Amino acid sequence: MTCCAARYSVDNRWYRARIKRYSSGSFCSFAILTDFSFNRLDTTVELVYLDYGNNEERNIDEIRPLDPKFARLPAQAICAALEVVFILQKLFNHFLFVD
Repeated sequence: MTCCAARYSVDNRWYRARIKRYSSGSFCSFAILTDFSFNRLDTTVELVYLDYGNNEERNIDEIRPLDPKFARLPAQAICAALEVVFILQKLFNHFLFVD
């Protein structure tokens, strides 16, 4: 997992993120974060924010290497769904639209 610090577009604060892919399709490596030989303006990365779970595409200039002590912390976001809400919606529709 390639962890980094990424600036979130809504509040411009820095958060822990994982790089899902580079726009050029190149191999995900921290070497690209410090290599200035490519066109940085055209390079974007798709991120998932580790502690919130949201996704975002950002320019590579908006990410930085993450201090290893923060990379070791477990992600705080978990995948969850509210199954009961779906069941209640089906029951509501059944009683509302009874023949």
